[in-house]
Amino acid sequence: MESKHPRAEAFLELLSRTQAAYERRDREAYLAGFGEDYSSYALPTGAFEDKAGLAAKIERDIGRFELLSMEFRVEREWYAGETGFALLRYRTRLRGRHSPRVLIDERRNIIVGRHDDQRWRIINKIVLEVETRVEAEAAPDI
Repeated sequence: MESKHPRAEAFLELLSRTQAAYERRDREAYLAGFGEDYSSYALPTGAFEDKAGLAAKIERDIGRFELLSMEFRVEREWYAGETGFALLRYRTRLRGRHSPRVLIDERRNIIVGRHDDQRWRIINKIVLEVETRVEAEAAPDI
């Protein structure tokens, strides 16, 4: 049986708080969850992102899309010393600000957090899977 990390609850709370800020479209609160040395790598595409890139991306997303809904769950968590890892699954429904179409964005990411100075910060995201598609519209009931 796995032993629970003494700061596991705080790590999971950081993930939840950061996700809630994203859903509220609160850019500053969202970015506050990330360390200054944050980086991300997307395995499907090879794309790299640092914290400045993340800030620019969230700003673009807020301007381009209305968030309709977001499902988020931690599938697994584990720890190595003061480093926490979480396998996350997301399903997000977005509508373009100037389009009636609804986009479905599904992802699986590994989030890496580091505990220092009495708090957790997200320092890395590894994107494992991404599937984006247009939501099928219901056929008219004739």
